[in-house]
Amino acid sequence: MAAAWELTVEQAAVFDGFHHWRGRDGAQWFELPVHGGIGFVATDCRFAGDLDWSPRAGGGWQVAAPLELRERAILTAAELALLQGEDWAALFAVVLELRHAIDGLEGEG
Repeated sequence: MAAAWELTVEQAAVFDGFHHWRGRDGAQWFELPVHGGIGFVATDCRFAGDLDWSPRAGGGWQVAAPLELRERAILTAAELALLQGEDWAALFAVVLELRHAIDGLEGEG
């Protein structure tokens, strides 16, 4: 997955340190909220290539990098079957609310 971040100078320093120490220059998996078809979902990912640093006006940076995702968050087969032939917009909203509630409960344990 292609990813990019607009960073201030301070954020860029933290990002660079995170990439090197926590991400082990692409070797280590970490959790990141990833935006996909069902919204932002906490996803295990790692850097899958070189970082591309582009300077911005005012001293900031745009950093782009490919990410490898362990598993892309998509609707389950049961969720898809439920949405088909129904008021999918309303059901989709409920499914997302339930997922967020379940994620919150898992974080408490």
